[in-house]
Amino acid sequence: MKKRTFLTAFIVPVILLQGCIAVSVSTHPVNSGYLRLSEEDREWIVFSDTAASVCSIEKEGKKIHAITGAQLRQCVEAEEKAMVLLWRPSGSGYYSLAYAQSYCDSLKMTLYVVAREYDSVTRMYYEQAAISKPMFSINEKACGTPGRGSSYNRSFVDELIKEQEVTDKQRQELHYNNRFLFFENGKLTSFSDTLTPQ
Repeated sequence: MKKRTFLTAFIVPVILLQGCIAVSVSTHPVNSGYLRLSEEDREWIVFSDTAASVCSIEKEGKKIHAITGAQLRQCVEAEEKAMVLLWRPSGSGYYSLAYAQSYCDSLKMTLYVVAREYDSVTRMYYEQAAISKPMFSINEKACGTPGRGSSYNRSFVDELIKEQEVTDKQRQELHYNNRFLFFENGKLTSFSDTLTPQ
């Protein structure tokens, strides 16, 4: 009887608390890492007006500009050749931005780096010194459903490749597997999960 009372006293509160713990309301997706940033780090993230052009923004200190896919599409359309790197600073298959910039320079391509999440802000600050353009991140306030990291990533990519001729299979690959998107005169020409040495 004692054992049963103990189990009831222990299990019932755990079950009741589980519902309370699981409920979380946030204005930023859990997966973006934004909520884990210190107040000081959050000050460096600039959420751009979604109607404004970001193509002529200059690099300024540690600033990271949170943008939409539509804003980046305007920049890509203005370039003869461009590569968009959808970057996870501490993700698997990590690429240094110095290598990506060198790769693009050798092919006379403009590099745009978009951080998918804020999983290593220190690395973001350090690495952005190696790139020519300012560092961008996905504006999850404007892209997708708060609390769903994959949702804002998909929304960003869909805006970036809007009106491009891609199959459903290619679109799915773009959403999940590929981090390097290549454009010529605004048209998506290829995408890959790795950079092929030139």
